Amino acid sequence: MAQKLNIDIVAKDKSKQALNKVQASLAKVKGAVFNLRNAFIGLGAGIVIRGIVNAGMQIEELGVQLEALFGSARKGKAALDTVTKFAKTTPFELSNIQQGVTALATVAEKAESLGISFEELLKITGNTAVQLGGDFALASQQFKDHLVLV
Repeated sequence: MAQKLNIDIVAKDKSKQALNKVQASLAKVKGAVFNLRNAFIGLGAGIVIRGIVNAGMQIEELGVQLEALFGSARKGKAALDTVTKFAKTTPFELSNIQQGVTALATVAEKAESLGISFEELLKITGNTAVQLGGDFALASQQFKDHLVLV
C-alpha cells in the first residue's frame, strides 16, 4: 500500500509540474501574441498617420500649383476649395485628381467662355473618367485636348 501511495504522489507531482509548464508556455504565447497585436496596431497607426501627412502635402502642392495656373492666390484658393469638395465625393485618388486638375486648370478660362464653370468641368471630367476606366488624369488630358481644339 505504501508503494501505491508513493506512485500516486509521484504521478500527481509530475502531472502538476507538466501542467505548470504548459501554463507557463501558454502565458509566453499569450504575451507574444499580445505584443504582436500591439505591433500591428502601432504599424497601422503609423500607416494612417503617414497617409494623412501625405494627403496634406499633396493638397499643399496642389494649392501652390493652382495659384500659379490661375494667376492669383484668390482664384487658386477658390479652385482648391472646389477641387477638395470634388475629391471628397468621388472614388478617384487624390494624386490622380491632382494630375488631372493641372491639365484642366490650363483650359478653365476657355471652358468658362463656353459657359462651363470649373466645378462643372471637374464633374464632366469625372464622369468621362468613369467611362474610360477610372483614370481622372487621362480623362482630364483628353478633355483639355478637346477644349484646345474648340
